[in-house]
This record gives sequence, C-alpha cells and structure tokens, in this order.
Amino acid sequence: MLYQLIKRTFKQLVYMFPAHGTVFVLTWFGVGPTPIPILSFFNLPLIYILVRKSPTLINLPLLLALISGAALAHNEPTTSPMESYFENFTILSIIGLGISHIIRYSPLGSWGDWSYTIDNSGYTGDPIVQIASIGGLSAINLFLALWMQVISDFLILRHRINKTSHNIILDEETPLISHPTSTNNDNLNVYKEDLKTNYYLRMGMLFGILSCFVIGSYRLSNIESSFNSTQTEEVGCVLPSYGTTIDEMFKKTVTLVSNFQSKIVLWSESAVTLETDSEYKKLIETAYDHTNKYRFYLGLAYIVHNGTKKKNMLTFIGNNRTLFEYEKTHPVPLVESYSIESGPGYLSTVKIESLKREKGQSEGLNLNVSGAICLDMDFPELLGQAASANLILSPAQTWSAHVGLQHLKMSSVRAVENGYWILRCDGGGASGLIDPYGRIRHVQIASNNHVNLYSWEVPFSEEKIKTYYASYGEATVWGAFGLLVFCELAWYFSWKYAEKDMNHVTSKTKLLIEDGQRYLEKKYDEIFDVEELPPSIQQSLI
Repeated sequence: MLYQLIKRTFKQLVYMFPAHGTVFVLTWFGVGPTPIPILSFFNLPLIYILVRKSPTLINLPLLLALISGAALAHNEPTTSPMESYFENFTILSIIGLGISHIIRYSPLGSWGDWSYTIDNSGYTGDPIVQIASIGGLSAINLFLALWMQVISDFLILRHRINKTSHNIILDEETPLISHPTSTNNDNLNVYKEDLKTNYYLRMGMLFGILSCFVIGSYRLSNIESSFNSTQTEEVGCVLPSYGTTIDEMFKKTVTLVSNFQSKIVLWSESAVTLETDSEYKKLIETAYDHTNKYRFYLGLAYIVHNGTKKKNMLTFIGNNRTLFEYEKTHPVPLVESYSIESGPGYLSTVKIESLKREKGQSEGLNLNVSGAICLDMDFPELLGQAASANLILSPAQTWSAHVGLQHLKMSSVRAVENGYWILRCDGGGASGLIDPYGRIRHVQIASNNHVNLYSWEVPFSEEKIKTYYASYGEATVWGAFGLLVFCELAWYFSWKYAEKDMNHVTSKTKLLIEDGQRYLEKKYDEIFDVEELPPSIQQSLI
C-alpha cells in the first residue's frame, strides 16, 4: 500500500514537472524590480489551474517553484552568477515565500503582493496601476483575480472539449485537469455551454481592461505646464558612507543647500547612531542652528538607544523647532525586530509655511508634510493616515540596488493611492522622487564608497490630488465584490425558480448581441470592402 502511494506520488510529480518548471521561469522573469510585465498574466492562470487541480502534497513543488523563482528575481546580478544567485539566497527566499504565499497582514506588509508584478517603474507609469486610486492594492488584486478565474476557466474548458471530442482517455493517475464522470456527449454539451458563458466573461474582462487603460491614461496625461503658475522647489537626499560622522553629515547637508538651493533635505535611514542623551541633544541643536541659518527644512534619520532596544527615528526640523518626530512602526523581521522596538504606528502631518525658493519671491508655498521609514511604506493602511499630505519623507536602508528598486516601485503605489509626492532617500538601494500619480520622476542608485548627494526640482502645488481611496479606503472594492456576489446569487435563484423566464431573457439577449455583431460586420464591410476589378483588368495587371 505504501509502495503504491509513493509510486503514484512520484509519477504525479514527474508528470507535473513541466508545469512547475514553467511557473518557476515565469516567476523568475515576471516579478521583481525589472519584470516582464505581461508574464504575470500568463503565470497567474497557470498557478490557479495547478492549485485547483493538485492536492496539498503536490502543491509543495509549486510552492518551491514560486519561492525560488521570486528569490532569484530579487537577487542582484554581479560578475559571478553563482555568487550572486546563492550569496543572499536565504533572505531572498523569505521574500519569495512572502510572494508565493502572501498573507495580507504579515510582518512584511504588502511585500509579495501580486499587484506589484505590474511594472510601474519609469516616468510613464502604468495605466492599470492607476485603479489603486479607487480601491488601493485590493482593486488591482480584484482585477487580477477576475482575470485569473476567467482565463483559467477558459483553458480548462478548452482542454476538456478537446479531450472529450477526440475520445482521448487520460491516465487516471496523472490528470492535469480532472473530468466529471458521465458520458462524453453529456460532458461535451455542458463544456460548450460553459465556454459560451466564458466568452461573455472574457468580453467583459476585455471591456474592463480597456476601461482601466482609459481611466489610467487620463490620469497619467496630467503633466505640469510651464504656462501654469506652478512653483518649484528643490528637495535633496544625503546618504552617508560607512563611518560617516554627524559633523560630516551636516557639512554635506550645507553643501547641498548652498550649491543646489535645496529647501527640503532628508537623510537616509539610520544615517547616524546616537549612544547618549548628550549626542541626541547636540544633534537636535545643530539641526536647529543650520536650518535657521540657511533657511531650509531637514529630515534627520537616526538610531538612538532606549534601554535594551533601540529606536529608529525620523525627526523633521524647520523654523528653529521640531515639526514632528516619528518612530519606525514596522522593524524588518529577523533583521531589525530583535534590536529595534516598534513605534506607536501614528503618522503626523504638519504644514510648513512660506517655503520660498528665493528671498525676493513674493508668494510662498504652503505644504503638508509627513514621513514614514522604509518598510512602513509597504503598509497601505498606515500610509493612509497621511492622505492629506503633499509630500511624504521616506528614509530607507536596503541591502542591494535590486531590492531597493523594487521597494521604490512599491512605494509608487502609495503615491497613486493617496495623491502625494514621495521623497525616498535610500542609503543602500535606490533613491528617487515619485509624483502623486505614481510616476518615478528620478532614481539614483547609492554608492557605499562615498557620501551621496542628490537634488531634484519638484513642481509642487498647494492643490491636493484627491483620490477615492484616500476618502473611502477599500469601500469601493468591497462594494464591487458585494455586487458580484449579489449578481451571482440573483442569477442562480432566477434559473432555479424561473427557468422558463430566464430562457426567454437569455435567448433574447443572445439575439440582440448577435444582431449587433452582424450590424458591425456589415458596417465594417461597407467601410473597408473595395469593389473587385473585372477579371480582364486583373489579368492585364498580372
């Protein structure tokens, strides 16, 4: 008995290996910082087919394929492929596990959410990602889930029709897709009816995709014009190298302010470490003096000891006072969680007034500013607290450019959701500037060999970009989900208790659709059909 079970399991694993290998390849090149965006639209239906077909034991290779593919996708290539692929494979596998088996409220936040497989990098952005302004990540997930369901149903039905119509008997020990036990003719008729229904669902998905492109493209068409009275301000990052002192950090900050006229400067996460209260007091007093003297705002990012654990802090200073202090809410599991305490999870938003680019400028610019540190940016509910902000300060410290680029792209979805600018200063990965539509305006990869200084011009506007997500959260998604459930129940009970009426309605609807198709075909022929030349003229042309 045990031998037969082992033999059957091994046979199933071998039979499913090409499918699992395909998932591995599609995951490797379809997720991560620089994915091939279209691959996820093939990968998700295939994964869903395997999940629907396979028992838990057979899903272990699928989980392994997802973990290893996602880990390699987030690894950073170097001169040695073997060293690159396996040097940090343990921590990357944790990321892969999150992607393959994501839990919404995990310690990694939205890391691993399949919504991020839609590549939103670059200045142009992606129209589909713009639906996050309506319902956040859940809106994109609902879209992907509907796609996955409809396309997997189509592939399963086509497979069953082909097998049934050709009377092919599958090996019962290793079926990729199970078949109900009934006569072939009965099966074939049922499959064809289901395929017709699936056709209309696919047309509905096509309409949904086109709607996303129209809405998203309209939002992305919003570009600042030089004819508008849009004020610009310089913002900048200071990223330390190993061993950079507090005095050196302030010196580089003054350089950025003096040479590039940066009015808002942010240090990268844990730029300096403070051992005593006197060091903390000196840091704050020096920041007061410099911001008052050079007339700018400074975001200090530092580590301070607090008993047995440390605090990962962001302090925003200007006008000779502390505007807000923020403690990192979500330390990175395993990396920081044992030594860094968790903050209270509250984001402060402050208004900075009379921000001027030049002393002689008559009009000032008032902005609402908030901030969150690194991994905190991956918790949409937390960042929703600062939905009224114009600018989010995001100090970060990732361990590679590859992961940093992925994190920057993920942060861009927070900008889409809430309609604010994000200044991300990453000491170990990718720093950048993201606009309220999620477009990554600038990106720079950090170098650990020296202190990095970046400065970018931002066309700020006091008029806040408003989004449905910022106002109502995920209510729109739950409303859409509830509508789908209601329609499904109404459809089921209508057929159950009024089959004759439903037959009449569906037949009439099908006739209307077919009449519409014939009408379009006729108009198409009238527009594009060309009268054929007489045979004699055709022959002479030859």
